[in-house]
Amino acid sequence: MPNWRLLSFLLRLLLLLNLQFAICNSLLVIIPIGVIISASTIFIGKGLMSGQPEQFEDVTFELLVNEAGRLRREPLVKPALVIGRAAPADVVLGNPLVSRKHAKLSRDGLGVWTIEDLASHNGVWIDGQRVSKRTLAPGDHVTIGPFILSIVPAEDAQTDSDSVASFAPSLAEDSAQSELFVTRVDADENISSRRLRELNFITDRLAEITASGDLYREACRRTARQPDETSLILHLQTGEHEDRKPPEILAFHRGGASPTDDKAQAGGFRISRRVIEAVARNPQPVQASNLRFSGSHLQLTLTDDEKPRAVLCVPITVDDDSADVLYLDVPAEQAGTDALDFARAIGRQVNFARKSLLLAEETARRRIIDHQLEMAREIQSNMVPTKLDLSASVDLALLCEPAMWVGGDHCDVWSLADGRIALVVGDVSGKGLPAAMVMTNLQAALRTALDFCPDPAQALTHVSRHLEKHMPLGIFVTLFLGLLHPESGRLNYVNAGHVMPLLASGGKVGELGVPRHMPLGLGGPEYASDTADITPGDAMIIVTDGVTEAKSPNTDDEFGMQRLQSVFEAAPSAASGDLVGAVAQAIQNFRGPLKQHDDVTILALRIRQ
Repeated sequence: MPNWRLLSFLLRLLLLLNLQFAICNSLLVIIPIGVIISASTIFIGKGLMSGQPEQFEDVTFELLVNEAGRLRREPLVKPALVIGRAAPADVVLGNPLVSRKHAKLSRDGLGVWTIEDLASHNGVWIDGQRVSKRTLAPGDHVTIGPFILSIVPAEDAQTDSDSVASFAPSLAEDSAQSELFVTRVDADENISSRRLRELNFITDRLAEITASGDLYREACRRTARQPDETSLILHLQTGEHEDRKPPEILAFHRGGASPTDDKAQAGGFRISRRVIEAVARNPQPVQASNLRFSGSHLQLTLTDDEKPRAVLCVPITVDDDSADVLYLDVPAEQAGTDALDFARAIGRQVNFARKSLLLAEETARRRIIDHQLEMAREIQSNMVPTKLDLSASVDLALLCEPAMWVGGDHCDVWSLADGRIALVVGDVSGKGLPAAMVMTNLQAALRTALDFCPDPAQALTHVSRHLEKHMPLGIFVTLFLGLLHPESGRLNYVNAGHVMPLLASGGKVGELGVPRHMPLGLGGPEYASDTADITPGDAMIIVTDGVTEAKSPNTDDEFGMQRLQSVFEAAPSAASGDLVGAVAQAIQNFRGPLKQHDDVTILALRIRQ
């Protein structure tokens, strides 16, 4: 389920950005054009805007590791895990074919898992194809050396409880006339042909269910069809506990009763304390009956001193400290020699259906999210300016590539009413949807502010104060704002903590200005503008830190300003579009097989001669 509290906070954040603030002694109302995403279909995880690593407390899925049929499960409790041959990797695959740091499995705030090859020797493979980075859908199989990895529902993933879950059953004490049978783990199942036909019927009905929340209720309905039969699914605390929590009813049905009757009767239903204790201590199938069996059963003493009935209790799902179990209360004469094996088979089929439904629901959820993210990506890409022929004397080109579906880099170019050209390149802290939301509103705020304020420093000062007042703690924006007179080449600019632009002038390439201002949204003194004269033939390039901090696959080196300057120096007279392409290609060559880890934005301009 989506985190509605956080979603509400994010939506309120958009509204806050619409508040009024004063600029140049005028009352200006900012009405940003934002990205509207349906609250009923977008799923937002916790911690998106906290700036802190996210810990997923409700573990829904696990990493299933298969090595030649030997299975083990790894809990996916961290937002990012390194897969490698040995510690300190989070998931250790001990085989020489696995690199020390082979791959990275990460989950974003929307619950999307991505596998990324960390420049391994033997690669990461999905469906017979080597991949460098790929989002994973439920059921995808990732091959790393001799290991096959897949994301599967956790053993403790819970289906929705029935409406009777608020009732606590009565635990009945037992006397000493009945017997408790616990199946051995290695016992073979022996089911009669009549039971097999009934099992097939139940399996077919479970296969018709389309929502996991209906599964347990339907399983109870299909296993208690006669008026003297009762079926429950209980959630138990397992292990040794002196003060064990009482069982929780997840679903309940008494044969022949309506759902309303079930709800009324569930609260007064009595279950065997000793059966529950036996299953909770050692989650194995248990049968309490007046009958004595031999061979494949171990015999313990238990009783029901009120009526000759049999109780069968079999686990459906089991994890470290809890289990969901199927509890059947039937007339004693129905508990034949194959009754417990039949109940075990039903429990197994319920678990199979549960896993299939969880996978199907996760796949459907992912499709909804992917569709919404594609829409958001398209909306954001349409906000990047495409009309760059703003002046016959200025050659402009730009590139914006988000690392995720949407990004927090901001690039904008437009003409002001007085003929100047506004040049903006910014970077919102963080990545993904939260950064994109801030970026969208920042674009509207800057455009509106510059309509009222001719001075870039004054405009940024007001925008920064607004962000400081209304943004969550830890969110800030680095930004370069320049106002260029296309005829004279005079550039008035403010650099608010952003990567230093490079200017090629007179045959030399160097940084434009000196760093002296804080990023937007962090407080501090008012901004002051600087001036530069860009003459015909001069060129300038402005980038975000996704360029300078691009990583090498073999070392911890970053692309850095020196490499950027070298690319610039190698193309002293190149057109702006060729310069942007040369920088983008240089970054790609430097990264090699690694995918970009941050948004990349490049803006280049040249004054035509």
